[in-house]
Amino acid sequence: MVQPRQQRSCASVVSGLMTALAAMVMACTFTACVFVPPDPAGVDTPEGINELLNMAPVRSLEEADRWTVYEVPGKVSVQHGFGCLSQGIAVTEDYVGFRIQDSATVRRTVADAGTIILNGWDLRYTTDDDHHVAGLGTVIFNVTETLTADAFTLQWDAGGVLSDKNGDDAYKWCYRYTLVFWNRGAFDAVVPAQDDVATTFVEHDTALVDLPGHFPTPPYPGPHAVVPRGFAQSYYENSEEVFDHEVFQVGFDLGPDTPVIVGNEITWTSQTVLKDKSPVDDYLAAEFVTVLSGQSVELWQPPTVQRLIDETWVDDSNDLNLSPEEPYVSCPYPEQYLVHYKVEQVPFDYAVPVLTGWDLSYECSEHHVMRIGVYIVEFDYDATTGTLHYTVFSTLRDDSDHGHDARYQVGILGLNGFGKGSDK
Repeated sequence: MVQPRQQRSCASVVSGLMTALAAMVMACTFTACVFVPPDPAGVDTPEGINELLNMAPVRSLEEADRWTVYEVPGKVSVQHGFGCLSQGIAVTEDYVGFRIQDSATVRRTVADAGTIILNGWDLRYTTDDDHHVAGLGTVIFNVTETLTADAFTLQWDAGGVLSDKNGDDAYKWCYRYTLVFWNRGAFDAVVPAQDDVATTFVEHDTALVDLPGHFPTPPYPGPHAVVPRGFAQSYYENSEEVFDHEVFQVGFDLGPDTPVIVGNEITWTSQTVLKDKSPVDDYLAAEFVTVLSGQSVELWQPPTVQRLIDETWVDDSNDLNLSPEEPYVSCPYPEQYLVHYKVEQVPFDYAVPVLTGWDLSYECSEHHVMRIGVYIVEFDYDATTGTLHYTVFSTLRDDSDHGHDARYQVGILGLNGFGKGSDK
């Protein structure tokens, strides 16, 4: 579906549009005839971002798979999946980016509630060479639910972008997601109105950006879990000239595992890093989240996890402490990692790993980018022993052999039956 043509500007990108493109995942910046949405001055707001997202044409996934990780009829069903799509250009005169639409259904005998979590992303230029980066991101949005006498269904849109300032290079986008379905007769867990406009936050700064999050306190007692649905980062300038950059470091941290109740709001602070060798280049960042509430639901971030190294499990920090990095002297780092982790004595009846943070950086110097991404590949949970296994993949590479260093942070979304609380 292609949206009707809107107003166009054939000058350098105006500051309002730059703000929009920098703040959201469906955009990029370039100096040519570019799409200008209605009321560009308002697209640095959550409402403006949502409006621009919904102007994107709908495409079909080229690759997709989804599988059931575990299921207990009448209680819970957990599914994990991915989808991929190649896009020939990031921006045209008629629209910005793209979106896909998907859905998942479970029988009412299995579950009658649920939510979707963004659990990773993978972006690459497909023009056989590397490029500067003006912006990147991935988001799941427009999440709705349908409950009938026989089934419960979640529907959602998703999309993403990787672009330099010209916005005309082909790229491939993939996202990883986890679906958690539960029966409200077995768990006290509620998803407030699944409205991404209310859970989108935008800020700007240099190198390290704080993203203060807030959500009206739902009228449900018990813990509140904030889980990710998307992120976006893009350089911008307070002028008509548009810049892109080589990349040294890209990072995101959802924040503490326990949100704070302040007045009538749940509050937390996320952080992002986007930088080349300079720590002072301005950029905009956005995050998308959803909030779960109830006595049965909790998001726990263990301080340490166990990592498999040479067939031996060793303790590894799970605290990201995101901060701007400096280049190292020695750089024997690979182009990609596939790392196996486990967490024992998880205090939940049912558990799901949630990728709440990552820190990817070239170690010797800034470089162009050909491919960048991080995601949870697969996981399993043994409820009898309380042992969670999960595997994380990451990559940051140019078209040469420059490798990257990577750190990850994973929270554990837990569900406990009525009357049972965690004892972390």
